[in-house]
Amino acid sequence: MENSFGDLVIRALEDVRYLADDQNYDTVNVSRAKLHPLWRAVQDAAFQALFENRSGLCPGTIRNQLRHQMINDSRKLCAAHARRYGVALGLTDEQIIEDLPKIVSDSLTHDIDQDPEAFVAKAQAIQQKVRFIEDERFDVEEYQKHLAQH
Repeated sequence: MENSFGDLVIRALEDVRYLADDQNYDTVNVSRAKLHPLWRAVQDAAFQALFENRSGLCPGTIRNQLRHQMINDSRKLCAAHARRYGVALGLTDEQIIEDLPKIVSDSLTHDIDQDPEAFVAKAQAIQQKVRFIEDERFDVEEYQKHLAQH
């Protein structure tokens, strides 16, 4: 991802259009209009200068990688906190393996049931901090299939 600066600049230069002055704009579709020669030169120069700083990643790919990293990190933290919870409860090794998943699930359900609005408000606060999660809904079934495969 460190080499994505060039991708960012080049994508911006492709999305922004500086049109040639010698055209009639009687159409709403300016994407067919001819680019100004100066703008073409800027795009070409940026492409050449930033070629080494390109990874080929598009913004959607980066967002997906960040999302998967956040999911993996959160899952690991969840497991670590569950182990800590089990130890704090004084569970034996066997109880940790057999009973801890249900204990954690029941505890989480209890916390949600106690104050669902507060629980959702905290989740929304996290969503505000992590904007890429707002853009698309998380597919629980797809994630469960992924976990089953690994």
